Amino acid sequence: MNLLINGRKTSPIKRQLILLLYNFLLVIFILVDFTKWVIALVKQAMFFILRKPLNGTEKRDWYWGQKYGLVSKGLPLSQLVSESKTVMFHCASVGEVVAVIPLIKQLLYDAKGTLLTLNFVVTTNTKTGKEQLLRSLDDELKNKVTHSYLPVDLPWLMSSLLKQVKPDMLVIMEVELWPNLINQCYKKHIPVSIVNARLTDKTTKGYQKFISLAQPMIKQLHRVYARNQTDFDNYLAMGINRDKLSLFGNIKFDIGQANMQLAQELRQSLNLQSRRVIIAGSTHETEESLIVEAYKQFKTQYPDLILIICPRHPERFISVFEYLTSQQLNIVKMSESESAEATTDVLLGDQMGQLSKLYGVCDIAFVGGSFAKRGGHNPVEPAAFAKPIIMGPHVYNNPEICHTLADDGGLTIANNHFEFVSQLNTWLSDQELSENTGKKALATLQQNSGVIKQISAELICILQTTQIGKPS
Repeated sequence: MNLLINGRKTSPIKRQLILLLYNFLLVIFILVDFTKWVIALVKQAMFFILRKPLNGTEKRDWYWGQKYGLVSKGLPLSQLVSESKTVMFHCASVGEVVAVIPLIKQLLYDAKGTLLTLNFVVTTNTKTGKEQLLRSLDDELKNKVTHSYLPVDLPWLMSSLLKQVKPDMLVIMEVELWPNLINQCYKKHIPVSIVNARLTDKTTKGYQKFISLAQPMIKQLHRVYARNQTDFDNYLAMGINRDKLSLFGNIKFDIGQANMQLAQELRQSLNLQSRRVIIAGSTHETEESLIVEAYKQFKTQYPDLILIICPRHPERFISVFEYLTSQQLNIVKMSESESAEATTDVLLGDQMGQLSKLYGVCDIAFVGGSFAKRGGHNPVEPAAFAKPIIMGPHVYNNPEICHTLADDGGLTIANNHFEFVSQLNTWLSDQELSENTGKKALATLQQNSGVIKQISAELICILQTTQIGKPS
């Protein structure tokens, strides 16, 4: 039987052939990635035998074997009892993990008013995502949340994952749609919801090239909560049932109130009370040179100026340090010292998990990935601390957040280096203007909050109507 997809007839045979090719390519990927994993384990074992410290940049650990079904998920027995329900979240990496923690907390709060007992399994694709999750777990969440790497999207690996986790619901954060994972959930009657659903025009065009694979996957989704109108329209264009689609807004606005007192205490402990601080957060290659050039230009006029630079990826810590050293700057690695000195030019954030707190000690925040054509990282963390924010022109990862902040006056998008330097100079020369810009950024977050509560209520309703249970 042929199906009509976007006005074209597509046969089940064609769909199966495309899926077969997709699975074949994933098998090749496993062979390559498995080899890299074994090499990484051998390297780590050698360092252990020689009693040498690892530099922290290795992307694969022992549990990476969960991607191939070779390492146990190690789920606690409390998550397998029939009285509790398990929500499985998939987060691609760090950004999605940061967004999911407030949602998990809200679900636990909302569940207190029902008869539901909830546990959570959070899967990630990356080690940095795993580490961010573990850092984010407070005492309550440590007993409720378990991590596993998401296996490679082959049907037998995904089926095995679902048999072990036994989720009552799968929630995918933002954009990671895997055909075999979604299909296995559909076969097992596990509802799949997409939260903060992102489907850009570029991704939609890519899906339409493989419509035989993509559209059946889209139609198997239970609920989609789009973050903006573009994503909403693109899901409709991909053929999802209109009744499954909602537009609530972006949950990343719901970061919660930042702790200003802790930020002040951290600023004092870093010996920055009398310094003007510009932070460059989540930087990529070429962005360190951009901020360093600006720093050199302003240092004579503002001798109390200091930079904090936090590269996005830990594997770049060493190369960034070497670049800064080549610029004849006085650098303090935050992994080696707890405070700046009077002569310090740059504090290098060379430890993961620092950035969200460090935004609180700055006077001006540059959010990276926006000049380096990586789509720009999320500016809500500096906004939560009422800091003026500047980004480059590439903000397609979080367009509604960036443009809403910009429209409200809390963020400046610099289209080139000249505009970047000019805006920094404006804020450095006018402290009152700088502070008012930061207040506007915070006000924007407050005005757009509340999305997490709406989505949590929806997910609770899905769980209450779900008949899937754990075997006794």
